[in-house]
Amino acid sequence: MVRLQGLLSSQLALFLLVGGTAAGVQWLARFPLNRVMPFAAAVVVAYAIGMFIAFELNRRFVFPEGGDARHRQFVRFFLVNILSFATVWAVSVVLGSVILPRFMSLQAAEAVGHGLGVLSPALASYFLHKHFTFRATPAAASAGTGP
Repeated sequence: MVRLQGLLSSQLALFLLVGGTAAGVQWLARFPLNRVMPFAAAVVVAYAIGMFIAFELNRRFVFPEGGDARHRQFVRFFLVNILSFATVWAVSVVLGSVILPRFMSLQAAEAVGHGLGVLSPALASYFLHKHFTFRATPAAASAGTGP
């Protein structure tokens, strides 16, 4: 139990938990969206929904020491997520529309492809958000609110 508490108190574990929550919302949001738009477009809209949720959860629970203004953090978060999105979209569409339909139904292929796409940028995103998006500013560190 102590080891589990230590794991959950680590920043990376919290990031993965928060990211997993946002990714789950993103993944689930694609299904109803896919009823009213093509798969590739549904992935884009679902990604945006997950991104807003991830920003709020990361800001509150994973990187609360980031001392910069909210709008500046969001701009940096958005830039990191544009890079991540390219990976998510490519993996999702290539797997879900091209590769996996050879082995399973299109609906299952899209679900699995999108799930793997959502997971693909997790570690790179953690380091970019830690050292770029939510980095402690010199002013925050000198005020005692940073690391």
